[in-house]
Amino acid sequence: MTEQTKIKMGEYAVLEGDEVIATMGVGSCVAVCLIDQNHDLAGLAHVMLPEEEGHTSDKHADVLIDKLFDEIEDKEPLTDLEAKVFGGAHMIDDSQNVGEENVESVREILDRKNIDIVAEDTGGEKGRAVWLHTRSGEAVVRKAFGKTRSY
Repeated sequence: MTEQTKIKMGEYAVLEGDEVIATMGVGSCVAVCLIDQNHDLAGLAHVMLPEEEGHTSDKHADVLIDKLFDEIEDKEPLTDLEAKVFGGAHMIDDSQNVGEENVESVREILDRKNIDIVAEDTGGEKGRAVWLHTRSGEAVVRKAFGKTRSY
């Protein structure tokens, strides 16, 4: 069985070969997977907050996605990078939907970087756990009290 590299909120990991990157507790947060299948290389970031001008925290989408992107680019010249995006649930019963704001922010950042989103499971009211298989680019997502699906 392949060992897992686990990341928490505001963290990311980039691995090569036959590895698994995992993150749990993806509620209003967003798990952003960047995959370069030409090099068996992939990374996963656990974004907590949307992009916000002037902030430099790893919890914000722009900072964390830039770090993820840069580390992938440092390992291999980028060819066909693609993204998979999961999370962004509406977890708190109030008028502000941080999950939706996070998803929109992630989409805008990926669009600016010309990275296509090839799979997505966002919104709803349930948290998720995500496992990214670096060699295949397969993402396995389990919703809280729900089914597990591969993307």
